[in-house]
Amino acid sequence: MNVLVSNDDGINGKGLQVLVAELAKRHKVYVIAPDRNRSAASNHFSLFMKPLTIKKISDNFYSCSGSPVDCVITGLTSDLFGVKFDAVVSGINKGPNVGRDVVYSGTCAVARQAVFSGIPGIAASVFCEDWSEQGQENMHFEPMAEFVSKNLPQLVKICRLGKRPSFVNINGDSIPSYRGVKFTEKLCVKDYNDKVSLKKTEDGFETVFIDSHTSPDCEGNTDFEICSQGYIAISKVIADSVSEELSSDFIKELNLSL
Repeated sequence: MNVLVSNDDGINGKGLQVLVAELAKRHKVYVIAPDRNRSAASNHFSLFMKPLTIKKISDNFYSCSGSPVDCVITGLTSDLFGVKFDAVVSGINKGPNVGRDVVYSGTCAVARQAVFSGIPGIAASVFCEDWSEQGQENMHFEPMAEFVSKNLPQLVKICRLGKRPSFVNINGDSIPSYRGVKFTEKLCVKDYNDKVSLKKTEDGFETVFIDSHTSPDCEGNTDFEICSQGYIAISKVIADSVSEELSSDFIKELNLSL
């Protein structure tokens, strides 16, 4: 398969390097990723605002000065690679993308944008329990990379299942091996409870972000619970934001007026 790979941790992210190496054993891999960390960029794109800088790192391996979504759009619609892609794979992200993370995540945005472009999108993330420099360096990306590479055709099938455009979101703990694979029934409820403190300056305020590190509510067969049990969690996430259809009776009861 021809696979376009991107991420939000940046072109030098270890998760990206491990994923590319593993995918290349079975597929033809093309890479365009942000030239720096773009975590939590969501679906932000800037192509329409200013020209982006694309730099060749090696054959079929490029960095981009834009966001994760900028990378995907460029990789899929320009003549940079000149091939037809069978799938877009994002990651492997350093840190989980569970629950409401899928809204903010640049990793998930790569897969979502792929679906918007008519290409199956898969996002992969690994939990990070120890955010120290040594802890991040010792993260286990290899088991997740091998899983994605070996099962890519099956993951593509999941994307194509159903009428609503969807991407596949995969999470796992940072462990040497997994107990198995489980599909989520729902995403965990992740209330961040983060706060912003304001520090007075001469001409206004400076923000200080306070991370609450709140643990998700993991009742039920959620992505967080599955990962905590040592399994890979697979979620099929609807890509668009179209709500359920409102009934004619409900609309009539609203009695909206101008």
